[in-house]
Amino acid sequence: MFENYLAGLRGGLAAGVVACLLLAYGVRSGRRDVLRPVRAGTGAGAALVLGLGWAFTFGPAELTPRARETLGGMAAVAVVALLTWAGLRARRPARHAGAVLAAAAFLSVVREGLDTALFVGASVRASLDGSHGPLLVVLLGLLTALVPVLLLYRGAVRVRSAQLLPRVGVLSVLVVAGVLAHGVFRLQEGDVLGGPRGTAFDVGTLVPPDSWYGAFLAGALGFRPDPTTVQVTVWLLYAVPVLILLVRRWRRGEQQFRNKDDRTASGSNSRAYDRRSSVDRHPRIPPCEPPDSGRALPR
Repeated sequence: MFENYLAGLRGGLAAGVVACLLLAYGVRSGRRDVLRPVRAGTGAGAALVLGLGWAFTFGPAELTPRARETLGGMAAVAVVALLTWAGLRARRPARHAGAVLAAAAFLSVVREGLDTALFVGASVRASLDGSHGPLLVVLLGLLTALVPVLLLYRGAVRVRSAQLLPRVGVLSVLVVAGVLAHGVFRLQEGDVLGGPRGTAFDVGTLVPPDSWYGAFLAGALGFRPDPTTVQVTVWLLYAVPVLILLVRRWRRGEQQFRNKDDRTASGSNSRAYDRRSSVDRHPRIPPCEPPDSGRALPR
């Protein structure tokens, strides 16, 4: 029963965090025209995975574990490619930005949503047999995932502009790097990608995968307590260069902002000095007093 709850929590976070960052990007960058495509992509992805989960649960077709891992891994790699493109084009007007972000939202739901949909389908089958507990537990996990996603969205939208890049930017890089590493792992599980499968480290005793915080980290950041060597290598090769590029861009923008303030202040001072100099060069001459008409003229 608790496994169903963790599946709902993990799947809801995996799709919700990416969609939340996409919506926050649209709001803070002034591109509100991309909000509707992102919502549409998220809804379409949810409808697709629910339909596939229902078909594979109650229909004659069956999705093999290898095909499921391959599909999830390919969707994760595609999501990373689209999000990286959107991040690099953030300061330039992109003609097809709405379609790209909609595709990223769609694939972010598909990459982990199919596993969640299969849990939902199995829970529905159990409820038809008279046991409604598994379905309610999965839905409870999805609702639980909605709370941190909404908090993240509100924080990303309301944070001040000067703090947006170092905070939300770093979080976005960690999320995308986790998506890529998890996608590589799934491709290895599907025998699509080779490479060593030995574990780089194992912190399963500290972060058990069957715990609520283990499922939270797995859904939000793609964390695994026992990642493979290829996973860690891919994560580092993506996260480190992108973080360096992000910090450099943030510092460059901060320096340009300071230079603009200095130029504005110096311009105000020079205009004030010019006004004072003009007053000094052209002193104001008091007007002549008219003669007193009531004074008697000398004879």
